[in-house]
Amino acid sequence: MGNGEGARKTKLEEPDRKRRLLEMTAGMNEDQLRAVLDKLLGGEEALQAETGNGFGPEAFGAEKIENEASGVGVGDWNTFRRTLLEREPGLSAADALERVHIVPSDSAAAGLRQALQPEIESGRERVYALGDNLSYGPIRGLDSREGGGNEENGQYEESGKHEGGWIDRLGWLEETAGLGDAERRRGLDGDYRLLAELPERLSADTEIVIWAAGTAADQTALRLVLFLFRHFAGTVRIVDALDVYGRLQSLGRIGRKGITVTHLHSGEMMPDDLRAVWQAASGMTWEKAARLKEPGMLRDGKAVEAEDEGLISIALPGEERRRLEREWTALSVDGATLRTYRDGSVVAVPEDYYDGYLLETAAEVCGPGGEYRKAARVVGQAIGYSEEHLSDGFLNHRLNMLVYSGKLEFRGVPRLMRMYEVRPVR
Repeated sequence: MGNGEGARKTKLEEPDRKRRLLEMTAGMNEDQLRAVLDKLLGGEEALQAETGNGFGPEAFGAEKIENEASGVGVGDWNTFRRTLLEREPGLSAADALERVHIVPSDSAAAGLRQALQPEIESGRERVYALGDNLSYGPIRGLDSREGGGNEENGQYEESGKHEGGWIDRLGWLEETAGLGDAERRRGLDGDYRLLAELPERLSADTEIVIWAAGTAADQTALRLVLFLFRHFAGTVRIVDALDVYGRLQSLGRIGRKGITVTHLHSGEMMPDDLRAVWQAASGMTWEKAARLKEPGMLRDGKAVEAEDEGLISIALPGEERRRLEREWTALSVDGATLRTYRDGSVVAVPEDYYDGYLLETAAEVCGPGGEYRKAARVVGQAIGYSEEHLSDGFLNHRLNMLVYSGKLEFRGVPRLMRMYEVRPVR
């Protein structure tokens, strides 16, 4: 590279280079740092060889960056770093895992990683997240990146169409729900890619634990994950963290005496609480859970103690897994963009399902005088007072629609919540 004035600068200044390196490697342990150094010293070819199973630069999309500190061209650094932090040391080590936890929430997964830190550090367990709220948006063909249907399971038999895929979904989210952050989009792409590949990477000796509470987001994700693991021969278990926490709390085994805490989703729970939930729930079997639901059931001639009732961590039998897989197939072809959870089932509802609630909330926030208030304030209050786990991105999308349809007046740019204000039509 020439040194003339027109030459492209390929090196960072020393202080900036050190700062970048510190930022990039923050949180990595010794093994992960060694892995990075091995790949950088070996060049891009070695990096691609090591991360070829869906984790190489080709997995990061068309956008590439130049690692200015080393001169090695690699895929998006943040995605690569996240892959190293969240994958087991060495791809072959996956077969030795005792248990893999799959959590349909980034916040809940982060809490669970802290809760299970001893098990994770020992190499026995891993926690993976699907950081996408599946209660809203298109879900056709999410078992693959580009869609195309799954003829083996008749997924598109009714429509005869080969379409969808998680890339279509991410595009929809970017267009309608404010998923404008390229790094966030790449992160979700990585989540889906990992989950799609994970069943092939694990042995039947590994237990799969899916954390799914009684919310539309969790229950939709549960059905997707079970569909992805439809050929997995090992044990699949379900934990309803909210149910277990509530029962432990009522028995005085968790929380503070005299104070009742209600969570809308497991991402609101503290790591210590998540660990207590797992310890309480991990021994429950499908048969035991079914028996405990029978009123007056006796065990060894004695009444079942209340503390044993309903601590649900269910090892799913084959027929129940097949039923939930079929429910995914039905959900993925109905074309709905909004779902709720009722009486044990995920139900499609019209996209304007929450519009009336949003209008009422806007009227309360804007007060008797009908003053303009930030969209974020309206959405925040709607979430705060709801008994359901609602998405701020979807509610803001519907707030936009209420503005465009003339049901709310606005000031600013009705796009992202921080960019505009609303008030009831006068």
